[in-house]
Amino acid sequence: MSRHAEAVLEGVGLAFGYARDAFVFSEWSERFVPGEIVALTGASGRGKSTLLYVLGLMTRPTAGEVLLGGHPVGSLSDRERAWLRATRLGFVFQDAALDPARTILDNVVETSLYRRADRRGSVLRARGLLERFGVEHRVQSRPGQISGGQAQRIALCRALMNDPQVLLADEPTGNLDQASAAVVLGAFRERAEQGAAVVIATHDGALMAQCDRRIEL
Repeated sequence: MSRHAEAVLEGVGLAFGYARDAFVFSEWSERFVPGEIVALTGASGRGKSTLLYVLGLMTRPTAGEVLLGGHPVGSLSDRERAWLRATRLGFVFQDAALDPARTILDNVVETSLYRRADRRGSVLRARGLLERFGVEHRVQSRPGQISGGQAQRIALCRALMNDPQVLLADEPTGNLDQASAAVVLGAFRERAEQGAAVVIATHDGALMAQCDRRIEL
C-alpha cells in the first residue's frame, strides 16, 4: 500500500449540517487508497457515522464533493448513486440494518439481485460467507430470532457479497466478543489485501491498533 497510489475514494471539502450555521463537520478532505484500513475516531457527536453515510453515497453533503475512482458523484441521480452503492461499495451498519421481514439468507443475497446477478450463484456465495462467519445454521431465521453479534456478522456477509472496492463499517465490533471481533478484522484485512480501501468508524482501541492509520474527527 502506498499513500501516493490513486485514491479509490476521496472527500474534498466536505461539510454536513442540519442547519446552515450548525455543521457536524466542515472543510473535511481525505483520500483513501487501495490496500489500507483506516480508523475514523473521535468523541460521540463528532460526525463519524454521518461522514460514513456521506462517503457511502447514502447522504448528500451540504458542501464539498465525494469522488469514487477519481470521478465526482455529486451530480449523479439517486438511482445512479444506488447502483454505485450496490456494485462498488459495501457498508456494515452499526445496528446491522437487516430487513426483519426477510430470512437471513435473503438479507445477504438481496444486493446481488439488485445488481441482476444470478440467484443460484449468489446463494452459493452467501452460504459460503455465512459459513465462514459461523452463522450458516441461521439461514432460514429472521433477524428478530438472532443475537446482536450474529446480526453484525451477517451484515458483514452482506457487505462482502459484491467484493466491494470500498468497504465502510460503523462500529463493526460493538456487539462482538474478542474472538468474533478478530474474525471480522481478518475479513477487513483480507479485503484490503485484495485491493479495497476499508474505512471503519470505531471507539474500539484494539481495532484502532490494527488499522494502518487513524483519522480523528
